[in-house]
Amino acid sequence: MVCVFNFYPVPHASYRLGLPEKGSYGAVFSTHRKRFGGSRVRLGPVAAKNIPLHGYPYSGDFSIPPLSATFYKIKKKIS
Repeated sequence: MVCVFNFYPVPHASYRLGLPEKGSYGAVFSTHRKRFGGSRVRLGPVAAKNIPLHGYPYSGDFSIPPLSATFYKIKKKIS
């Protein structure tokens, strides 16, 4: 599980974060969904790339909504 929090009122369109495994990560829960008062920013799958970052062997570009918490789970592992 990868947990992404944004406590600032500004969205980030492409924010790179370190990831522990190679694969495709999908959002399983976001406080930015419309029913929670969000603006429905599209949270598509994030593909892990072979770019080490933050002490992890992979990283991916995340769309991060403002004032939100989003939880991602690896959907498809790639060996």
